[in-house]
Amino acid sequence: MYSPYRTREPEGFERHYIIFWFLLLTALAGAGAYLTIMTGFYLHDDEGALMIGVKQYVAGMKIYDQVFSCYGPLYYLYQLVLRTATATPVTHDVVRISALFPWLAITMISSWITLRLTRSLVLAAMTHLVASLVLVTFRTQPGHPSELTLLLLVALAAAPLIAPLAHRRMVLMLMLGGLCAALLLVKINAGVFAAAAVAMTCVSCGPRSRAGRVLALAAGAACTLLPVILMRNHLGAPWARSYCWLEVASAGACVCCMLWSRRGSLVTLRDDMWAAGGFAAALAAVLTILQKQGVSISEVYDSVLVAPSRIFLAQNNWFLPPQLLEITPFWALAGLGMAIFIARRKPLRGTPEWQMLFAGKTAFALLALLTIVFHRHLLTIVTPFAWLLLFHPNEEEDSMQSFPRRLLAILTVLQTLYAYPVAGSQASVIQILLVVTVAVCVGDSLAWLTQSRPIHGKFTFHWRIVATAVLSAIAVVDVGVVTYRYVKYQSLPSLDLPGARLVHTEPDTKANLEWVVRNLRQRCDSFESLPGLYSLNFWTGIEPLTGFNIDNWTVTLSSDQQKKVVAAISSHPRACVVYNRPLTEFWNPAGEQLEKYPLAGFIFRNFEPVDGSGDYQLLVRKERTVSAAVRSDW
Repeated sequence: MYSPYRTREPEGFERHYIIFWFLLLTALAGAGAYLTIMTGFYLHDDEGALMIGVKQYVAGMKIYDQVFSCYGPLYYLYQLVLRTATATPVTHDVVRISALFPWLAITMISSWITLRLTRSLVLAAMTHLVASLVLVTFRTQPGHPSELTLLLLVALAAAPLIAPLAHRRMVLMLMLGGLCAALLLVKINAGVFAAAAVAMTCVSCGPRSRAGRVLALAAGAACTLLPVILMRNHLGAPWARSYCWLEVASAGACVCCMLWSRRGSLVTLRDDMWAAGGFAAALAAVLTILQKQGVSISEVYDSVLVAPSRIFLAQNNWFLPPQLLEITPFWALAGLGMAIFIARRKPLRGTPEWQMLFAGKTAFALLALLTIVFHRHLLTIVTPFAWLLLFHPNEEEDSMQSFPRRLLAILTVLQTLYAYPVAGSQASVIQILLVVTVAVCVGDSLAWLTQSRPIHGKFTFHWRIVATAVLSAIAVVDVGVVTYRYVKYQSLPSLDLPGARLVHTEPDTKANLEWVVRNLRQRCDSFESLPGLYSLNFWTGIEPLTGFNIDNWTVTLSSDQQKKVVAAISSHPRACVVYNRPLTEFWNPAGEQLEKYPLAGFIFRNFEPVDGSGDYQLLVRKERTVSAAVRSDW
């Protein structure tokens, strides 16, 4: 008989055994995560840009009015609660340690989803290991909203397993609606993808009435066309067309199978109302808090929707394509074609078509495992076949797992759009649910194989020994990762700047940053940087002139906002500018003339370099008398 607290035979591990391994693996992952996140300083300085906004907000400045941001208000409320509850300041050491919570929580939730859907501790442990390794990307942007976004996404995928539809229907629907609203209030694009996934899942389990069919078709069409609507301004580029087709085909394949296998009346209109109520309640609660802080809804709308649309979509000048294989269009077409074939044939359990389906699923699982082992492109390989999650080999468990599998399948597909238009750290973030998808498909394939060829009782004990050996091997790998990261951490010197004593980084980086900090303290009473390098404000103790602080300010800040910064810096005769040419070019992939932007033009006309270290140059006003000025062609 099915038990949620015991793994599937032939593993057959009890609950206390599962808890032991989860705690052990999480402790090892935590040690490795700490050493990783405290090693290195990434010069593009997203870290400092986010920290300065959080610091100003925590100090009482109004978000979106006095503090510029394109991120949702829930991110700042989360940071405010975190800093208040822990009574900690906003420093590099503290922010990096705080990033360990979402790192480990995401890892545990992902592996727990795998455990519940596959009932295999070995597969859950593998998911735990791979997820922890994937999340190494957090070290490049500690404290980024992506941490909270991904935590909410995996919590959304886990919600039907935490509160099963059959037993906690109202709680589940409130959770689904509330989590969608929370995502919308952190990153609006992630919230839209989540809401579309939840809507598609609910209508696919709704009544088979005419209205239900219309709603299901409408939701399916919306999910399928969402990539086209989102990417319309970049479809002239080959990478965007390939990416868009991958998403359209993957969403279409998933929708096709979801509509074929509709389970009438699992979700009722009352359930939908509860989900809508949870969404509205969460949205209203956050907006009420903002209004009490003096922030209007129009300011929120302009900052989190209008400004990002202008920056990332309308202007077309800041994007980073994802890495896609050349076979991406053909592989996506294969996934769509197979989904349509399966939907039309409607294979029944035990039939040759059903056996062929799971033979294909097993082949896909092996290919996906090789993709993970050799660090290839999960986005291309896994996304078009996420619909395979909908087919469970065990009829008894299928009835209980139908809703969570549907949500996981469509959510996995749509959340991969999060890597558009900038596939930087987002390209790693989207892999977490893809890894879970692979693990579940592997579990289904193993379950199907054991059903086809049952394991005799005398081999069960030996199988458990093998499973324990695999778990031990995973723990050994974790120990190896911790040891490697510890050696690397100890081999580097401490950055040894205020609030960053625990951070160790390369000697050249340390020397260059110390030089910049020392010279800013000696020569300047205020400064701006090109591009934005706001960690320097923390290390020098010099407060920024305004609240318009973002690393890529050349295309992010509007002309009016840049003019306000110009007005602020104009009143400081001893103001300086820190200029880094390679970073400026990184934030300007289109190669535009920066002089056309008010703040950049003001800097180039009124400041000149006087000294430098590495890629950093210190610029002062041309009127100032500078001894031993170092001129350079810039």
